[in-house]
Amino acid sequence: MALGRAVHVPGSSNVVLYARDQIEKIYEAGCYGSSSSTNSLKPLFMRTARRRFRDLDADGSWAEPWKLTLLEAYYLIERGELEVFVAGRSTDPLSAETAWTMFSQTAAAFSSPLRFAQLSAAYNYFKAQGWVVKMGQTYGGNFVLYPSDPDRCHSQYCVLVRDGDNPNIGT
Repeated sequence: MALGRAVHVPGSSNVVLYARDQIEKIYEAGCYGSSSSTNSLKPLFMRTARRRFRDLDADGSWAEPWKLTLLEAYYLIERGELEVFVAGRSTDPLSAETAWTMFSQTAAAFSSPLRFAQLSAAYNYFKAQGWVVKMGQTYGGNFVLYPSDPDRCHSQYCVLVRDGDNPNIGT
């Protein structure tokens, strides 16, 4: 059974979750996603340290929309842990094959379907090794790797995925 349901707007480089309980499940399953309104890597409602009054709402039910990268979303779709619906199109979730086609052709996020495949393979590899994988453009790479929850530790590595056929391609 899927841990969450997300919405993808065609052409965008993210999928978004809105339900607080689903955000919590997705995050706890592997520190997936980031805030759509702050630079937080952990949902504000889940933070125990450095909480501020403005992070809390009156009834405790609000959560900021939580975005997943297309790589995170595809990884979770492939494992049956996330259902993604296309905004305004269908009531059926994307299959892994349809998600691959749609996500790999998103020019805003990837230069080509081949680049999506390269980054997806690298993402899968590091997840299989037990790393928490976050996007690393801020640090000059494709990914940053954390040994556990990014709210509790610093990243250990910054990864740049290079194209073996064209070593000048690395972003």
